[in-house]
Amino acid sequence: MSLLVKLDEGDVLESFQAMDKNGDGLVDASEIRDYYAEKLGENGLSENDVHQMLSMADLDGDRALAFDEFKRIVQIAKSPPDPETASELRKTFAFFDANGDGSLSLQEFIDAIVELEYDIDDPEEMFNEADVDKNGKINFTEFVELMIDEDDE
Repeated sequence: MSLLVKLDEGDVLESFQAMDKNGDGLVDASEIRDYYAEKLGENGLSENDVHQMLSMADLDGDRALAFDEFKRIVQIAKSPPDPETASELRKTFAFFDANGDGSLSLQEFIDAIVELEYDIDDPEEMFNEADVDKNGKINFTEFVELMIDEDDE
């Protein structure tokens, strides 16, 4: 993903359009693989790298990146959390995810907040704001954004 780190704001759209070979406004796994194979040679990105890239930014779960999602992956690549912070975020997410399904329901979110004795006025509103794709659940990426936004305030 080092190519993403080098992109400036004007290059992001251009890179997205270059990846979007079929012009449908979405970049899927095969388009990502092809783009990186073209840029990096035959090794390109591994299947795991492509999957990781999609899982970090694909908010609507369609297994493709719209432009806004692509911009998020560029931002993540430019300022990834340090390994210790990332590990703590994963542990915290796992604590919140009581049933272990990889996403947080509103009830799991509220239960964890109560158990941790967080002082939050309206946890349902906070949950709804964090649920960017509006599917009624918070995935790990949305959780990370919520936690980082809270730390910035």
